[in-house]
Amino acid sequence: MEETQLSVGDDVLEGARDVLNDPEAGAPELRFAATRLSECLCDALRVARSRGTRLEDYEDRADEHEDEHEDEYGDEDEEADGDTTAQENDA
Repeated sequence: MEETQLSVGDDVLEGARDVLNDPEAGAPELRFAATRLSECLCDALRVARSRGTRLEDYEDRADEHEDEHEDEYGDEDEEADGDTTAQENDA
């Protein structure tokens, strides 16, 4: 559905440009183009918000998975730092 909305938006934008470039276009044509552009902008914003929400949900799940992994296996970076410190003390 999102792809259809964005495709329609491309078509409406092309038609609106034609109307705007026509010096003989009158108020009814301009109003029609503006109305269709407004509708398409609403659709595009809805798509963007939907995708943003899905991205946030994905990032939250990835963070939770990472936290679970660290809890289960410990922090490997801390172990590596400890080994380095021990080697420095031996020197």
